[in-house]
Amino acid sequence: HKGGSTPTTVRPGRLWAELRLARPAAAALSRGEPLHVVLHVMNTGDTRWLHRGGGESRAGWTRLGAHLHEAGEPLGAVIDFDWFRAELDRDVDPGKSFTVRLALPGIKRPGRYDLLFDLVIEGVAWFADRGASKPPRLRVSVR
Repeated sequence: HKGGSTPTTVRPGRLWAELRLARPAAAALSRGEPLHVVLHVMNTGDTRWLHRGGGESRAGWTRLGAHLHEAGEPLGAVIDFDWFRAELDRDVDPGKSFTVRLALPGIKRPGRYDLLFDLVIEGVAWFADRGASKPPRLRVSVR
């Protein structure tokens, strides 16, 4: 029947996500030490986020990601835009939320960094690039 199905990330409708960093608010680490963070994520749009794509293609898969930047205000230069990706463990329907614990790779070079967390639909776009999220920022100091 016409109009009765929920859009998915293969053909998204209104994308919107709320991401909130639960732990830590800032981090100080040794070179190469993994970073453990907790994020709360809520689907506030009308589109089901698919955790797997169809067939061989990854287009339409929704994953959590992090961009690695030099520390700065408002934001430093990008070091690695595709620094980290994590798969979702299930589809996320509109109105649903989840908490995820991530183990991020260690940063090998001493310095100050900003990590921005966002969702990405593989082969389509990052949510923030579409104005569909406000990525939380984590300041990291590596010694």
